[in-house]
Amino acid sequence: MAGSLAAAQKAGIRSHLALACWNTALKWDFECAAKENAVPCLCTNEPFLGTVLACIREKIEDEPSINHAYQHIQNNCKYNGKVMFSFGKLDDLYYHSRPYIVSPEQATELTKDKGSYLQNPVNTESDEFDIQFRAAYIAKRQYDLGTVFGGIILFYWLVVAIVGVSLNFIAEKYPEILFKNSPTVNYIRKSLVLPATFKENHGRPVKLFMNMYMTAPTRGQSLILLGYFLLNVILVCVKYDLYSDNPYVPSVQLQTLKYLGTRTGIMSFTQIPLVILFASRNNIFIKLTGWSYDTMQVYHRWVARVMMIHALIHSVCYTGVGIFGNTVIYRWQEVINWRFGNMATYAGIFMVLMAINAFRARYYDVFYFFHKVFYVFFIVGISRHCWDFGWMGWVWASLSVHLLERGARVYNTILSGLHNEAHAELFDDNTFRVSVKYSKRWALGPGQYCYIRILHKNLFWQAHPFSVYSSPDEEDKNIQFAIKAQNGATKTIADYLSKQPNRSARLPVMIEGPYGHHAPIEKYDTIFLMAGGMGVTATYAYALHLKRLAKRGQKIVFLWIIQNTTPLEWFGEELLSLTGNPNIELQIYITRKFTARTFSGADSDEEIEDDIDEDLEKGFGVAADYSSNASGLTHTNSQRTLRGRPSLQKMLPSQRFQDQFGYCLYDKRPNIPEEVSKFLNGMNGNMAIVSCGPPILVDAIRKSIVENIEETEGRVDYFEEAFSW
Repeated sequence: MAGSLAAAQKAGIRSHLALACWNTALKWDFECAAKENAVPCLCTNEPFLGTVLACIREKIEDEPSINHAYQHIQNNCKYNGKVMFSFGKLDDLYYHSRPYIVSPEQATELTKDKGSYLQNPVNTESDEFDIQFRAAYIAKRQYDLGTVFGGIILFYWLVVAIVGVSLNFIAEKYPEILFKNSPTVNYIRKSLVLPATFKENHGRPVKLFMNMYMTAPTRGQSLILLGYFLLNVILVCVKYDLYSDNPYVPSVQLQTLKYLGTRTGIMSFTQIPLVILFASRNNIFIKLTGWSYDTMQVYHRWVARVMMIHALIHSVCYTGVGIFGNTVIYRWQEVINWRFGNMATYAGIFMVLMAINAFRARYYDVFYFFHKVFYVFFIVGISRHCWDFGWMGWVWASLSVHLLERGARVYNTILSGLHNEAHAELFDDNTFRVSVKYSKRWALGPGQYCYIRILHKNLFWQAHPFSVYSSPDEEDKNIQFAIKAQNGATKTIADYLSKQPNRSARLPVMIEGPYGHHAPIEKYDTIFLMAGGMGVTATYAYALHLKRLAKRGQKIVFLWIIQNTTPLEWFGEELLSLTGNPNIELQIYITRKFTARTFSGADSDEEIEDDIDEDLEKGFGVAADYSSNASGLTHTNSQRTLRGRPSLQKMLPSQRFQDQFGYCLYDKRPNIPEEVSKFLNGMNGNMAIVSCGPPILVDAIRKSIVENIEETEGRVDYFEEAFSW
């Protein structure tokens, strides 16, 4: 059994015929059967090797097939017996042993005495060989099916990508095709494409049980993932050739464990390049399909989970094989591949568990650090695990994707300038703006974001993504970032700026980018740009782009929801640049009550977050009755809006803001469902809706679009700008 096990233990099954010849020769006692690990003995036993080689030469005539069979013997002896053979050496062994070959009958006669061993190679018995050949063929086929089925899964994702690329190409080059709307198309999009999978939660995590939350995909993403899951289940469950007289694996239960473990292990290998690709910032499919990095993160997490389910099944099955064969201790002590395979499995399990939303959102820095650490352990473990088995092609493919992606990051950093100077200015305890001189080697546009790396001894190893936009001053070619301090690096920078003269400082930074995708909203007749809080940086970039295009007859509504007037201080110039354009209608909603404390910036971070959640729930109709305390998004002049609002008028940063912002300021909450419905039902032509903001806001917008899309005559497309953590 040990010799048969080792024949495929490390090197896999290169040739099922060579494996059948090897196992047929094990019938005879060549003085190695009593040894715990017989392979080193067998690989130095010339009569045994002569028997195996004679069998190969008898069954195969063409040279390529002979060499393929030789490679199986070569690898088996190398990895399991620590004995090296060249093809020439194996040929010499065959020709040297051929004159001494005896028949099975003679071999029986030579070994009839107790304690006697064969000293001659033996001709193969046809019946015995046929039995072994069938078993070896089935075993080899199970290895091959794992690779084929893994390839089918990759092909599934290729088809998904091709569909995405095709739709993106049509949207950019031939939008009139997509604009051909119909009730059937709207019904399909309402039912299958746009909604969140569970109720209205997409940006917000869905509670599963206790304190366990899950980030729910959209229904369209879920359908793609459902196809992926079903394909995996089907391919794991079919095409097993199990029979009770298998000499290689005697029991059907053991065959099930071995073949299921083999298939799931190989299928797990095939998913590793995909997992790494979906996690990559420089994923080629982001550019080709127009899908967001957030979408790719959804696929990354779910494919990684399926990959680890395969790996767990593989590990459990082969542990069962070891228990059945009483070889667990031997595998741990002697088979280094086994130990490294376990290391990779444990590392993968830790990565998946730490990526659970509840932990990832609360302890992101811890998650990020250990995700990288366990990733290294996983790659090292899987590399050594596959080194002798074969299937290193999948590991090389995974490493190639990783290294190419890292190279692309370096290229993007060089493209933006290796050492850039940034001017950072703190406006309150939580918000600062960063203006960066960059290389000008790439054009600034909407939908872009960059990673900022502060060149400080405690911060240089961190890079965080932020939406990027241009200054309203066309003479200013710097790129702009508006950043809200959270924990970690951004909080450190805010604290540093608070101690500097004028609450500003020059910072050395590196910029990596740009990333993102430009949604082709300029092709639509009506554009509704909706932002909450810091999300304005993304929607403003689109508004400025549309203003500069100055498309005649196009209607643009720019809606921004903020807590107080403080954001007007750090984003006022940008907003003022949008005024005076007949195509653009500004709507700015201030949701907090106007008191001195509201504008003093004295609120704690916890209070602010609680107030935001409360405001959004009350105003967006997500968790409360929104039939009251709402106002329409209608154009009003400054006198009507500011009259009777002394607190608002007093707290505006300057008279200029009063004069130019007065007509678009509201000290109340917008009724998002009602206003989205009003715009959709009254729209002319085709509409694009772009949102960026807190999860509860974008979920409310998505839900409102879904509820009203069947009432529209034109095409309505929704573009969500979001980062996934």
